[in-house]
Amino acid sequence: MKRHPKSTLLAESKLQKLQITNDCSIATNLPNEILLSIFQYIKSNDLLFNVGKVCKRWRRLAQEPRLWRNRSLDDEDMLVNSLDLLALAPRLKRVSLSTEFHRDKVFKALLHGEKKLQSLKLSFREGSLSVAQLKELLPAFSQLKHLDLQLPSASHDEALFSAFHPLTELQSLRLTGFVSPVTELLSSITTHCTSLHTLILVDCLIFFRDEHLVALVSDGRPWKSLKLMTYFISEAAYNYFACLKNLEQLALIKCKSLTEQNLLQIATLPLLTNLTVTENCILSSTAISTCLQVQPMACLLDIDFTVYRADDDVALAIATTCTQLVRLRLAMCLVTDEGLRGIILNASKLQDLDLECNIIRGQCLYLIPNHLPNLVRLNLHLCYNVLVNLNEIVARLTRLKIIDPSGIVIEGRAVKRVHPHIS
Repeated sequence: MKRHPKSTLLAESKLQKLQITNDCSIATNLPNEILLSIFQYIKSNDLLFNVGKVCKRWRRLAQEPRLWRNRSLDDEDMLVNSLDLLALAPRLKRVSLSTEFHRDKVFKALLHGEKKLQSLKLSFREGSLSVAQLKELLPAFSQLKHLDLQLPSASHDEALFSAFHPLTELQSLRLTGFVSPVTELLSSITTHCTSLHTLILVDCLIFFRDEHLVALVSDGRPWKSLKLMTYFISEAAYNYFACLKNLEQLALIKCKSLTEQNLLQIATLPLLTNLTVTENCILSSTAISTCLQVQPMACLLDIDFTVYRADDDVALAIATTCTQLVRLRLAMCLVTDEGLRGIILNASKLQDLDLECNIIRGQCLYLIPNHLPNLVRLNLHLCYNVLVNLNEIVARLTRLKIIDPSGIVIEGRAVKRVHPHIS
């Protein structure tokens, strides 16, 4: 006798439900160590709010400190109504938020959570936390090693400086929108943040002067990274950078007074891997090319030059000397297709190439797939004379993402990996 189709569907549905129930039963009864090894691959939001709902045992395991020891919380995790994640997730290592959540809610959630944070980044669309909030928040996280803050306009308040005093383990400090006198800032940092080796000041309404640079160097700490606005530093004061023998990353913003002699002093730094020089109109092409011949420059991994007189000779010197270069940005300069061709043919390890040179026409860009196989990003924004078919290039190098002169992103199609056992 033939079974009715509807009866067959009902039977199959019951069988499927039974199978799911059995699978869930097996899963919930797995040993703790196996479950923990599985849970470590689950996103923080799901781990806390979905896995924890399965049963009491899973809820307890989802709170296991070892699962959270190396986890981060960023904007992707901050879904609607998930501010509780800040307070509930135990022993987070990193929190990085550039969020539209109300700053007071984030502030309260952070204070009610665990205090094991090693990295904290906070930026709010509506503005920064107040001085009073920062003074309460920062001492609560005395184990912080990395801090990135958007500061209030009243950051000249002495109360803010005292907030940094407990951060004795702080290694990296990035401040945005800082308007306070630099002397007080440096005094607070060098006196209390004894482990600090990285200082970055972004969009600050301040400029480093000679006395500030002397204070940094004379402190004697092994600075590894400095990003400074240097408009008011004299030519003689630049020589102090030669004392920073442990420096790996140096960014000099608005360095209009930087000369060839100053750049030569910087070029001798033995551990330097990242060099940024912006808004300079003094350095000549010959001067830059000469400095790039200094032996330590061969180890540079990242170069960012907004040097108005840099030309094809500079581009070729960079490509042939800095053989380990991974990222290169040349903006507002005189590089033509000849210089670009030299970069493509010689800088074989490049992964990121950023050009803002309106002279470039780009005919040599067709050489990229054969000579820059590791390139994953090419930014041609504002290179309005580039008229080549960029789609043909990404079609040959599928990992490559190109930002065209008008700012449109062109991407190659990702190649699907085939399992080795599947023909």
